[in-house]
Amino acid sequence: IGISYRGLKQLDSARFALEKALVINTRLGATQNLAHNFNNLANVYKQQKDRERAEEFYQKALVLNTKLGNSYEQAQNLNNLADLYLSQKEFGKTKINLDKAYVIINKIRADQMKTDYLYIKANYFAGIRAYESCANTWRDYSKLRDSMFTANRSKQFNQLKVLADAEKEVQKVQF
Repeated sequence: IGISYRGLKQLDSARFALEKALVINTRLGATQNLAHNFNNLANVYKQQKDRERAEEFYQKALVLNTKLGNSYEQAQNLNNLADLYLSQKEFGKTKINLDKAYVIINKIRADQMKTDYLYIKANYFAGIRAYESCANTWRDYSKLRDSMFTANRSKQFNQLKVLADAEKEVQKVQF
């Protein structure tokens, strides 16, 4: 519910719902859900321009995901922290978190996460006025994004082809 409210830009309602979920998941001992709640609360605080609370909850999510060994979520938390620091022009902290995220993303081969990483990194390079690196990173981002789009389209086409072939076979059997 909190994520839906956030999508509707009803941030106070989102925060309220996510805080309720936090209480419930704490009682249940649902640690992975707690990590998600922390990350989602941080996203709300970031949108509300409450940098300190956003950082606090991103860090809490990162600690839990590290304890759980959830590499994908760790990379997401690190990307989120990097983006938060970048929005505050804290370029040193941005780079530290991007570097940590990069190691995990390459280890687990998370291409979608890598597009987020490259997007943040390109903006980081723009922020520090490293324009050649910025351009190269945008190029890498575009290539990866486009290759993922093409792969998805090919997969959809193949699925439709299988369905069309199956429909033809059914029609043959019916006649």
